[in-house]
Amino acid sequence: MFRIVSAVTAAFLLVTGYVAVVPHDDASSAPPGPHEHIPVLPASEPAQPPLPRDGWTVSASDEEITGENGGAANVLDGNPATFWHTKGSASAAPVPHTLTIDTKVTQNISGLRYLPRADVENGRIGSFEITVSTNGTTWGAPVAHGTWADNSAEKSVTFAAVTARYVRLQTTAEAGNRGSWSSAAEVNLIGQSDGGMMTTLAVNGAQGSWGPTINFPIVPVAAALLPGNKLMAWSSYSATTFGGTNGYTQTSILNLGTGAVTRTAVANTAHDMFCPGTSMLPDGRIMVSGGSNSTKTSLYDPAANTWTRGPAMTMGRGYQSNVTTSTGEVLTLGGSWSGQVGNKHGELWSAAGGWRALPNVLSDNILTDDPDGEFRSDNHAWLFAAPGGRVFHAGPSRQMNWISTTGAGSITSAGLRSDSADAMNGDAVMYDIGKILTVGGAPAYSGVAATPRAYTIDINNGATAARTADMAVSRSFANGVALPDGKVLVVGGQATPVPWTDTNARMSPEIWNPATGLWTTMAPMAIPRTYHSVALLLPDARVFVGGGGLCEGDCNTNHLDGEIFTPPYLLNADGSARVRPRIAAAPTFATPGSTIAVTTGAPTTKFSLMRMSTVTHTVNTDQRRIPLTATAVSGNTASLRLPSDRGVLVPGNYMLFALDANGVPSVASTINIGTTPPAPSGPSIASAADTVAAGADGVLWNYRATGAGGIQPRHMIGSGWAGLAKGYVIDWNSDGVYDIVAQWKDGRLNYYLGKHGGGFAPAQSLGGGWGSYHVTVGRWRTADKYPGILAYDAAGSLWYYGNGTGKTLSPRTYRGSGWRGLYLTMADFDQNGTQDLLAKRSDGSLLLYRSNGTGGFVNQTRPVVGTGWNSINSITNVAGFTPGSNGLIARLTDGRLAHYPYSKGTWGTRTFISGGWGPYNIFR
Repeated sequence: MFRIVSAVTAAFLLVTGYVAVVPHDDASSAPPGPHEHIPVLPASEPAQPPLPRDGWTVSASDEEITGENGGAANVLDGNPATFWHTKGSASAAPVPHTLTIDTKVTQNISGLRYLPRADVENGRIGSFEITVSTNGTTWGAPVAHGTWADNSAEKSVTFAAVTARYVRLQTTAEAGNRGSWSSAAEVNLIGQSDGGMMTTLAVNGAQGSWGPTINFPIVPVAAALLPGNKLMAWSSYSATTFGGTNGYTQTSILNLGTGAVTRTAVANTAHDMFCPGTSMLPDGRIMVSGGSNSTKTSLYDPAANTWTRGPAMTMGRGYQSNVTTSTGEVLTLGGSWSGQVGNKHGELWSAAGGWRALPNVLSDNILTDDPDGEFRSDNHAWLFAAPGGRVFHAGPSRQMNWISTTGAGSITSAGLRSDSADAMNGDAVMYDIGKILTVGGAPAYSGVAATPRAYTIDINNGATAARTADMAVSRSFANGVALPDGKVLVVGGQATPVPWTDTNARMSPEIWNPATGLWTTMAPMAIPRTYHSVALLLPDARVFVGGGGLCEGDCNTNHLDGEIFTPPYLLNADGSARVRPRIAAAPTFATPGSTIAVTTGAPTTKFSLMRMSTVTHTVNTDQRRIPLTATAVSGNTASLRLPSDRGVLVPGNYMLFALDANGVPSVASTINIGTTPPAPSGPSIASAADTVAAGADGVLWNYRATGAGGIQPRHMIGSGWAGLAKGYVIDWNSDGVYDIVAQWKDGRLNYYLGKHGGGFAPAQSLGGGWGSYHVTVGRWRTADKYPGILAYDAAGSLWYYGNGTGKTLSPRTYRGSGWRGLYLTMADFDQNGTQDLLAKRSDGSLLLYRSNGTGGFVNQTRPVVGTGWNSINSITNVAGFTPGSNGLIARLTDGRLAHYPYSKGTWGTRTFISGGWGPYNIFR
């Protein structure tokens, strides 16, 4: 994929530790641009050898020994050409299938390797569980489960060492869904062969505990928590490597309730989302910007499980940081890993305007003194939203900064982080309101020893930093996670950061207590989590930890798995589960400054709001903890007053935890904090008085009318509408639910039938070639069962397209010429029961073309019913916006929206609704 530019250059760059590369022989790469850098890959670490299999036996729930030699014993014969296969006849047994290995001696076992058969795809194991036993009769909970990728490469899973003689691999799905079969060429076990002399760790609830390994079909290099108890992870264009600008990304979603893991390749946004900036938006969507495709932006909607393309950034970036601000916008800064090197100054995204440069937010202020220069020194900034749209930059440079996002922006020094050195690949966590803990890191991106130091920063009144107790060990590439009780978990990392190695991996996490400033070492995990690993808080108050690896090429440190840590607050001293408080009822939406009522299983006064996380490369700017104390408790219902400052309570999805007197947290309720409540039940478009509009980012909003001359807070009803030319709201199939007719910029005309319970059916085509037509939609002929379309073409000829079936258009009929340049709106202006045409001319006059109800016009001079309409650039006919009224919703050129009521050909008094509508595509 890459070639070294010259021998001299290669020699120099190998000394410096980096290779300058350009795309080569990659048809999917973008045209050559500024060179990128990638570290020279260290020699692969040796893989752990398998246990000797002498004397082992294996049995299967099902095997094919009639039509072919598919016996279970083949998985232990050392020959990859032979294989086990379940019955392949018509009587094939359904999954699950099992392979049970008897090692003949109780020993320490800590992993399994599975080699698929190489000759055919049939029977590759997809989802699986691994259980162990000492006697072959009693089997405990799985020590590992998950999903393997659908390819012929050897798969491996590592888990916490167990004492066992028997290992059972249970297959629950075929990888490609090709049938109810399972197969394997070879199965090996990993562990320590010590003649039965095992060491067993004593259970200690104070050190927490680790759950089974969860295998993914990808390396989870980035992750985001989703509503509905799900976790999304992604890697790059490949599940196990990166490189180039291939325009697609491998993703997986883990259902935390069932343990099921699915895989999807996302290609519709043309974005390889490796090494990006990530943020959760106020409405809960996940924004991913930059990375391998360095200018791209992709938006994920968890409610619809869809990805859509967002606006391009003003410059290419990778390894930058994003942060959602108190205004609901997103700041991004730094990121010289991708695109050109240096001058990666700030830019700001808004829903209405996309990305705009902040020329005065200079990346120079955030640079570390890295020996590899700006390519590394502007990476992975620690950014935190603060009041008034401001952002606090806590590191990893030793200099801290305040950033303003207003206008051209600004960045000013907030002083030094106490006596800290630069701390690249360290971490920073907001564990309380305006309080940040920073940990670890190193003066250089790689190859320099990390530090065990930790610091606290208070930004509630200026910015003050102080050193707190050191961690027990130094860490770089570690992840920090704020916990509901105010403590901070730090997990994984290395003593000296070296990408794609597990050398000197830190296996035991630590928890920091803000009350004492001290650290406590936790139980060790099973798998190293170093470069490209992730960690985030889950709704059950446990912590997901996963990933590591994703080398540029092959290596033995790719970890296609995760594991879940149970913190001590959920365990008794003997390791058993503590009794937890319970949330019985809580709202799903609230606004900053409001008071909410939360009902628990017993009277409770302490709560925590934890913002849901997005994380990659140790950067998690979304997480923050907001402690809450009940202002009143009535029975089991607590009243909670939410902070009114959006710089404290940044809009987005939160987990609400109740905590008992011992700090034991409940399972969380999900609550969205924002200005836009979720859509009410029923159809997405409730009435003919609603206003529907698409933002510049393609998000579709409905503004329900109050019925008294105003609009309610908007509700998101769709995404992916950025390519829209014009949209029309109409009950296209006359079923009582409002639908959408969409005229796209590429000339397509589609309709989307509204569903009674909300949302829309998939697009149905009404044809192509509509790009040059000016369209209006309505019931033009009174006898028609369904509405139709009036439209004039580029020559100004007017045509009527009937809708005879509620689905497709009838052949068109000619309705006259000379219509070019007019803005048409169908409305029963004189209220005689037939739809007329209101035509706005370029001189601002509004003409009325009365309909005869049969598809033609009343033969009369066209009356002028208005003047001065050249200050209006959007007109929508509505009914019931005010009690009993008909009228027009019109947008003025200054962005204001106004209502023009009419009755029997006479205008009422115009009223203004609101401003700021200039960037929106308002439906007619």
